[in-house]
Amino acid sequence: MGKLRAYGWSTDFPDSAKTMMDLEGFIGIEHAMNLFVDVPTVQKTANDGGLVAFLRSPLAMGLLTGKYDGTTVMPEADVRSVNNEKRDYFRDAKPAEAHLRNLAAIRELLQTDGH
Repeated sequence: MGKLRAYGWSTDFPDSAKTMMDLEGFIGIEHAMNLFVDVPTVQKTANDGGLVAFLRSPLAMGLLTGKYDGTTVMPEADVRSVNNEKRDYFRDAKPAEAHLRNLAAIRELLQTDGH
């Protein structure tokens, strides 16, 4: 019949993924996972349902690289310069202050033992 044998969905909500799990061909979910996002329920849903988990934004759109600070302004053509409720790592083309504070609080831990 058709050529589509498998598909997935990008969602950060476990209940949304659960509604799809029993559909033929549904094999995976893409979801955010990094130090700023608490996702054990999404990951558990994927594991329990035998779904493939495709991880989105492991470096929080680059914020976790440590190369951006409070003086950074992203270029207008960069997606990080556009505010989006679902992506809060950057606001008004600058790294979000709350995330910079969180990163500063764990920076030493992240850099121990030569990391």
